[in-house]
Amino acid sequence: MPQAFIFDLDDTLTDRTATVEHFVKEQYKRFGLDKHYLYETYRSRFMTLDKNGYADKQEMFTALKS
Repeated sequence: MPQAFIFDLDDTLTDRTATVEHFVKEQYKRFGLDKHYLYETYRSRFMTLDKNGYADKQEMFTALKS
């Protein structure tokens, strides 16, 4: 049984933005998205749709494909 829980609600322990930026860049490269989108356009759309982590991920990725 856990003795304690730690919640990082305000980016004090981890930098979510930097982590997501890294994820987006790697995903862009891994899936060859440069054939379809400029990186900045993809990154901007991803960050908008992500809603700072509150977006439904299935809906977000579906919207990102269109």
